[in-house]
Formats: sequence, C-alpha cells, structure tokens
Amino acid sequence: ASPVAFTCKAFKVTPYLHPHAPALTVATHLMENKILFPKIREQGGAYGCGASYAAMGGFFTLHAYRDPQIGATLKTFNEAISAIAQGKFEPSDLESAKLETIQQFDSPIAPGSRGSAAYGWLREGKTVSHRQHFRDKLLDLTPHEITLAVKKELLEKEGLVITFASKDLLEKECAKLEKPLPI
Repeated sequence: ASPVAFTCKAFKVTPYLHPHAPALTVATHLMENKILFPKIREQGGAYGCGASYAAMGGFFTLHAYRDPQIGATLKTFNEAISAIAQGKFEPSDLESAKLETIQQFDSPIAPGSRGSAAYGWLREGKTVSHRQHFRDKLLDLTPHEITLAVKKELLEKEGLVITFASKDLLEKECAKLEKPLPI
C-alpha cells in the first residue's frame, strides 16, 4: 500500500578483465552525478538513486528507491545511458568521476579485514598486476572510450526492469509508459 517504488534496470555486461570494464566503472559516477541524482532525487522526489557496476559478475544496474515516479525514473535511466553514450559530459566531469572511482579503490582496509580482502581477490583472480592494469586503464580513460563502452554494453541492449510497488502505483505509472511493464 506504499505510495513509493523500488525500481532497478539491470544489464548483463562484460566482466572485470574486458577493456570496457574501467569505462563502465567510471560511467556509473558520470550517470549518478550528471543525470540520475539531479532528476530522480532532487526533481523527482525519490529518496535515493544510483548506478553500479559489479565487474566480477558482469552486471550494470541503475536503481531508485522510495520513488513516487516509476515512469519518469525509467525514462531518466534511459536518458542517462543515452547522454553518456553521446558524450554529454565535460572533461572536468570525467576527471571527477575518475577521482571518485580511485578514491573507492584506495579506501583503507581495516587490519582485521585485509586477510579476507586478499582472499577474495585471490578467489576472483584479481592479481596485483590485474588490479594495477585496471587502475592504469581507468586513469587513462578518454571520453571516446567511455562513450564506446556505454554504447556497446548498455545502449545497444534491452536491460531488465524490476519494480516493487503497490498495485495502485504500478497501474498508475504503467499507464504513462510507452512500453508497459508486465504486472
């Protein structure tokens, strides 16, 4: 009976060792900062939203939660993909996104968690050389590499949409969509 929804659009994309992986990682920050947060959170009234890339599994997701506008949110997800694929971002936006990404990589690991982090990297095949190569590629990304990865991995694919909401909200919002969601 809640007047808000939890919505996700997910894509199966290439994994960690693929050349597009660093670009997809940085694209999450571009999408969040340039499009998703201003339109879904600030203008649309959702409690939160974002984009994430799970490189090891090869999944890219866009999400919004406690969101009163399913239709507008889905349109904004598509707009974010399209805008980044068209290169609608400034060099300063790209630099900020790279720094945000590297900041996450360089977060200190608590002494008690270092062993489990190292074990996880070992199990995932993330050798020191792979991680350094990924970091180097990420820092050297060009706008063309970002747009190419987003076009190939997201724009040219359909994606899967999942929404959790009340029946009333789903019916109201689905009426606004070009392609209705199955309820």
